[in-house]
Amino acid sequence: MEPPAIGRPINEHTVRIEPVIQLPTYNASQGRLRYYMSLALTFVLLIALFIKQEHINIEGPDNDIPYHRGRHNINIETITVSDIYLQDRIFLKSIQPSLIDQYNFNQWIEEESDIARIKILRNVKYSTNQNDWNDPNIPLGVVTASPSRKSPNYYFQWTRDSAMTLNSLVLDYKEYGESINPMIHDIMFQYFNNSMVLQRLNNRSGNFSIKDKYRGLAEPKYNIDSSPFNENWGRPQNDGPALRIITVLNYLDSVATNGLNINELMGPHYNYNFEDESDLLINFVYYDLQFIVLNYQESCFDLWEEITDRHFFTTIVQFYALRKSIDKWTAFVDEHGMYPNNDSDLFNKMKETYDELFEFLLSKDNFINTEKGYLIESPNLLKSRSGVDIAVILGSIISHPSGDSISDGIPFAVQDSGVLNTLYTLIKSMSIIYPINHPSIPVNMGIALGRYPEDIYDGVQTSEGNPWFISTSTAAELMYKLVETYHTEKKPIVVNIWKTKFWKLFFSNHNNDYWNDDLIITIPYNSLAFNMTLNNVFKYGDSFLEVVRTHMSHEGEMSEQFNKYTGFLQGACDLSWSYSSFLDAIRSRTKAQKLLK
Repeated sequence: MEPPAIGRPINEHTVRIEPVIQLPTYNASQGRLRYYMSLALTFVLLIALFIKQEHINIEGPDNDIPYHRGRHNINIETITVSDIYLQDRIFLKSIQPSLIDQYNFNQWIEEESDIARIKILRNVKYSTNQNDWNDPNIPLGVVTASPSRKSPNYYFQWTRDSAMTLNSLVLDYKEYGESINPMIHDIMFQYFNNSMVLQRLNNRSGNFSIKDKYRGLAEPKYNIDSSPFNENWGRPQNDGPALRIITVLNYLDSVATNGLNINELMGPHYNYNFEDESDLLINFVYYDLQFIVLNYQESCFDLWEEITDRHFFTTIVQFYALRKSIDKWTAFVDEHGMYPNNDSDLFNKMKETYDELFEFLLSKDNFINTEKGYLIESPNLLKSRSGVDIAVILGSIISHPSGDSISDGIPFAVQDSGVLNTLYTLIKSMSIIYPINHPSIPVNMGIALGRYPEDIYDGVQTSEGNPWFISTSTAAELMYKLVETYHTEKKPIVVNIWKTKFWKLFFSNHNNDYWNDDLIITIPYNSLAFNMTLNNVFKYGDSFLEVVRTHMSHEGEMSEQFNKYTGFLQGACDLSWSYSSFLDAIRSRTKAQKLLK
């Protein structure tokens, strides 16, 4: 998000800094020097990203998606490793431990999880807290991106942010039940109610009509009183309806998982725009699906609201939303003997669009680029960008939630070579371009991550990009989900360096140097080496959370960003998405921890 900027002062009295190694004192002259050094390092790094990717080859013997041009006439040596202690070919690197002991680290996670939920709920207006808002013009169900009203002004409701923030609460409910948030049903019903109003507003993106292809649903944000935002902005943004579908259907699935029915949960004293679950599908989800099938081929702004293209994130969340909806529509027909709105044509279009998006996702030179070893977020902009973006990892995680059998048919799962290499490339680039990460280069641990290497949005204006809490927590979540996936699938870990450079973060040869790229190592499921490897992956995830812990405030506040030189909070305060990303990571961590041996 990139609103007009004026400049937000840093409050050094309320922000905690606990760096891995003591940071130097920051002043203006040093800042200028670091700025130019950072630009020079960025330039060098981007050259490396553009011209050195031929060293990654992802045509492996397991017939994985060919992200990279094939290499010929090579001899591939394959070994099986069951006990790392007995091998003379590989070395499992140690992971830098937390700055605090494990007990206190776990205690911090519990405390910050509670704080994150409280912070999110303060940004949502619902029946229980409506008197705290002091403005009767703000309807129930509003989800604010941030309470910040100037430098920057994020006091709006974004379709994307609202859906992703509440989806985190929904998945919490699915995992833990109502004990963690007894108001979850009221919050969701009021969010649905307000979203149905927003869905039908004519705005600068378009109108709510099939003649206009329901283009108004691509409007990125609305005023806090649920009126249209009529100023200039990056529009359209086509991921919002898909993310909203995912949140709605995840909630309905969670209710069913807990043996409940929303008809029994709806309070009789509220006037909703829907009567029951069927009405919710017919009069709400139906139109978001219409938007997808009518507009999926259109270019739009990305989730960072900066560039126009057909983006990986937008495409995969649309694809996943269609997959979930096809199953839901099929179940609806089984129960009612007819399609929602008696519209079989939409159902057929959903299936056709799903097939076309599947082909588009897997086509070479779109997101799978023959010259890169990672997935490309916005393929038509490779002349100005490297294409590596945390949005790719966000898209993979959202479309592959834990325990969802539907996601088995969705490509680019968390163990996918392109997904893992995307993280690897982000780590290697941002360890250089963010000075705050320089002390971590000699040690093996997670670092502060931003959105993409070329970022220049500083949270207020355009100057220099910074690390984001969203990005850093998302890296941690990917590590935990990788542990969960390997344990639940009960398959060996195949370490293929010329296919997945990500594993260089964890292994080297016995001389402590990287081994030959033509060596493939198979680590059998549940072997000593398997369990040691995944324990290290888990610790690596924790080291990203250690970065979050270091740079949040004493009171548990997470802003949008933290400064790449000083580590102080920067940008919009109490960003809802920062807290929901943290909760997503912790939920995955809990699952992974139970599986470790």
